[in-house]
Amino acid sequence: KTNNTIDVLSNLSIIKEKLFSSNDNLTASVYFDRLSSNGYNLRPVSPSLTAPKFSNYTFFPQIKYRFNNSDLLKISSRIFIQEQNDIQQITTEGNSKLTNSLDYLTDWNNGLTFLHKFTPSFKSEIKLYFSRYLTDSKSTFQSDGNIYKQSRFDQYLYKSELKNDFILNEQNYIVAGVGYFNESVEADRIYGGKKAASLYYIYIQEEWIPSKLFDFVIGTRFDNHSDYAPRLSPKFSALIKPFDFLKIRASIGSGFKAPTLQQLYLDFSNAQVGYNVFGSSNIRESFKRLQKQGQIEKILIAPENIQKIRAENSVGFNLGIEFTPFDFINTSINIFRNNVRDLIEASPVAIKTNGQSIFTYFNLNKIYTQGIETSFTLNPFEGFSFSASYQYLESADENILNQIRNGEISKTGSSGRIRLVQESEYGGLFNRSKHSGTVKIDYQNKGLGLTANLRGIIRGKYGFGDTNGNGILDDKSEYIPGYAVWNFTITQEILNYLNIQFGMENIFDKTNPEFIPSLPGRIIYGGIQFSIH
Repeated sequence: KTNNTIDVLSNLSIIKEKLFSSNDNLTASVYFDRLSSNGYNLRPVSPSLTAPKFSNYTFFPQIKYRFNNSDLLKISSRIFIQEQNDIQQITTEGNSKLTNSLDYLTDWNNGLTFLHKFTPSFKSEIKLYFSRYLTDSKSTFQSDGNIYKQSRFDQYLYKSELKNDFILNEQNYIVAGVGYFNESVEADRIYGGKKAASLYYIYIQEEWIPSKLFDFVIGTRFDNHSDYAPRLSPKFSALIKPFDFLKIRASIGSGFKAPTLQQLYLDFSNAQVGYNVFGSSNIRESFKRLQKQGQIEKILIAPENIQKIRAENSVGFNLGIEFTPFDFINTSINIFRNNVRDLIEASPVAIKTNGQSIFTYFNLNKIYTQGIETSFTLNPFEGFSFSASYQYLESADENILNQIRNGEISKTGSSGRIRLVQESEYGGLFNRSKHSGTVKIDYQNKGLGLTANLRGIIRGKYGFGDTNGNGILDDKSEYIPGYAVWNFTITQEILNYLNIQFGMENIFDKTNPEFIPSLPGRIIYGGIQFSIH
């Protein structure tokens, strides 16, 4: 088992019919999982692990009870607990010292849904949701056990929604609803100690099917956020089916997205990978804290240039064709264009001494993304499936494009002289590959109880940060080379109650410690699963 990684899980399901009457039933399940690892280190010279040692616990109970043919109740809860241990080397008063860090994370989600059918053509659904996200971090000096730093982040989120479905006739179907959410966060590093935000929204959508050839959907949503101006977001889509083997889809619509309090105020360290994520409001203070500890190796974007993020607004267009000439072949192609103002983007601002990144959130003033997506699926015989997908993507900040065209952005050329940036050198938005794709091969033999699959994730080169100081992606040194990661899994079923699994992630041991520390190299694992009926 790679990195001494152990995953133990269990799942219990209960199905009971006719509890109290002839048409009621109860379905319940409980899932438990414990995942632990000693982490890994791609930089042996650093006392800090690239991915720290951790233990994760997940508890997920669900209950579904159908009172009768008209009433259904669903209750679910998910509790995730994480404990992370690491060693950090810090610099204080000119001296280097080692600290032991202990981080706890609790993520608790609860949901309740009640569905009632008034008539065969009218039903209502009430959804209630509550979550709590809590992190508690503590670092002590190895030499004397004194506390070096301590922090806490506590977030609550409440959601409620009433959704109504109306079937007017065979051609018209309406969905309408109203909802509310309230979010609050309390943390040591938030100005004033506590922040809160709320949102009211209402939406309506009609689907019109005038014939087997056409299917139209039109709708709109109104958002009223406590911290941002109200916004109306309409949308229209159409589906045309001229033949059974051909479908044409088109849509156009706008959207609104307010920043979450996590995007504004988060102060988070990831256990499995070891990176940090800071909200845009506290990035300067949190960054200076790590810099004071001597954990910053390279600055990609100066934190003092980062502003508090704003809500984003978008307009998107899609046109797609799906072609199925035979039952065993399916192909599709989709052309898209998205114009976004104040896009909320997560991007690295610095590299830590353990090789991991520090991320925060930005607004990109006026950007667009456009491109083509294609997919192909082949099922030549039962039990075998091959599929592949490819995406070509172009992206750009229109304000930067205009500045380049107006000769307002320069760089140091190969000769050492300052010159203007050419439009052909501009690489668009960071962290976006122009070329990417996937390959999947699945095989299943029910008679032998054998299942095997191979997955390939392919990504072309992409920009990681600004190294020449002009604030844009325009130099070869600012790109991460493209790569491919291949994963393989095989599972054998024995006597209908025992599954034996073997797998290998990152088969060809692809690593890039400097820029992709989330790739730990080749991981080999195995598992045994018992099923009791």
